[in-house]
Amino acid sequence: MSPASAYAVFVIETKSRLPMYESENKTHIVVRRFSDFEYLLKQLTEKPEYKSYVFPTLPEKRIVNNLEAAFVEKRRLELEG
Repeated sequence: MSPASAYAVFVIETKSRLPMYESENKTHIVVRRFSDFEYLLKQLTEKPEYKSYVFPTLPEKRIVNNLEAAFVEKRRLELEG
């Protein structure tokens, strides 16, 4: 993979106690890129039914050194917050 196509991914794990989820452990895991969070925020803020919601701002975005371990960890923590 060339540096231009390298990117960090974030693992999101959700758990539910709702009976509608039939899986035995009721845990679901997805992997997402930072751009997926940007896309979701954009979609939500453009919908009229969510105009009154206040969404948290996304962490800093970098062009250079965006795969540096300390930066990725800081971003992960901010996304969890």
